[in-house]
Amino acid sequence: MKRSIGSVQRQTLKDIEIIPVNDCSIDNSLEILTKMAENDLRIKIINNNNNRGLLYSRAMGILNSKGEYLINLDPDDELNSSDSLEYLYNIAKKSNIDIVCFNLFLNLDNSTIIKCSNYHHILRQPKLFKSIFDGNNRLNDFLISNKLIKREILLKAYDFFKNRIIDEKWTFHEDNIWSILVYKNAQSMICLNKIIYVYYLNKESSMLNRGNLLELKNIIYRHQMFEEIFDPKNEEQYLIAGFFEFKFIIENNHNFISIIKNNKEIKNSVTQIFRKYMNINESATIKLKGIS
Repeated sequence: MKRSIGSVQRQTLKDIEIIPVNDCSIDNSLEILTKMAENDLRIKIINNNNNRGLLYSRAMGILNSKGEYLINLDPDDELNSSDSLEYLYNIAKKSNIDIVCFNLFLNLDNSTIIKCSNYHHILRQPKLFKSIFDGNNRLNDFLISNKLIKREILLKAYDFFKNRIIDEKWTFHEDNIWSILVYKNAQSMICLNKIIYVYYLNKESSMLNRGNLLELKNIIYRHQMFEEIFDPKNEEQYLIAGFFEFKFIIENNHNFISIIKNNKEIKNSVTQIFRKYMNINESATIKLKGIS
């Protein structure tokens, strides 16, 4: 947390808001944040009344912001250089762009970079929305952290799911929902061949604690949202792409297969999704590998 907020405080762009969302932390995070806020009036702390997870927490950060553009920074991560925000903001303002996408460095093996595509080309609708899928209509963009986004676009995304946030913390795959809604509501995006964001994976990260019941529920919620986001008449290919992503994730995780076998409610939910897509695409079969 100190690393992430410190990297923002050091930015050459000074006229900014820093809005940490405390999701009922059980350590001394709130105490640290309070002391930081006493010395930096740009810091505005948001306290969740219950542990609500990433989807809800990000929404609270957006709703309590006032800036024209927003960037998401997870508590363990940091901005790559002190001029990162000024660089992004100048590009966004100069071209009046809704989204500025950039490269993300994974600090795992000190060599992995998640890169944008279509460098320095401005994408506009409908190409912008289609860019979230690869040539096989498979979901291709899962990240919200590697983007500077107009606040009004994020507010439109929030309007979609504000009454759909499950009353249980959402910790996995929430980036998919944000990304698709942002791409659907934005009118323009530019991708930069520049590392802005540094991602750290710690031992307690949700990325390491995969294959549990909560993640499986989140995957089901995510697909249910896809069915509300996409128009089945005009965007059927995106629904099918979402289904095959759903199918691929489940079938390639032994823990999920075990949970589905032993949890009647979850099995019914998964089975309903498979039955629906049998009628859309003949290659979508109700029989999950590993489940009789």
